[in-house]
Amino acid sequence: IYQFDSRVTRSAPVPLESPIADPDNWHLLIAHFPAELRVYNQRNSYRVPTHMHLRAHVLAQVADGGSWMATGEAFECDLLDLSIGGALVRSHQPMEENQRVSLNLPLMDQWVEIRTTCVRAGIEDPDNVGVLYGMEFRELSTAQEDLLHKAIMQLQRDALVDDEEEEEE
Repeated sequence: IYQFDSRVTRSAPVPLESPIADPDNWHLLIAHFPAELRVYNQRNSYRVPTHMHLRAHVLAQVADGGSWMATGEAFECDLLDLSIGGALVRSHQPMEENQRVSLNLPLMDQWVEIRTTCVRAGIEDPDNVGVLYGMEFRELSTAQEDLLHKAIMQLQRDALVDDEEEEEE
């Protein structure tokens, strides 16, 4: 999102030269060109693209206010991007908002179970290969967050090296 400051210098009805009055009373605002543009980043953390095929496990709450346990139901999914705060997952398995799943991620030469919550369900997949889901990490321990941060930084460095090698070719 871009932000800028400007000042309106004039307002004119639209269309400018029409003999017929606009019933919606639309106006064209003429403004001074902004002196600067500011970029506003809505994300809280950096995202890296990934290409991981995973198995996700559905979680259910044991009792009201109780802990979350695996139900035994599992499904295949692809992890498309990853950040400290969440991930983008593609799957053929239908998920609803607030559904909880556990993902086992290969991070820094070890498998780490991360419990996620679906916060955006049913996003159109431009490749038409499945359905996209926005997952949020709400229960990370400090150790998990640290490991995830290190893994994301490593993935980012690897992507930069790959970009540099492509430029040299």
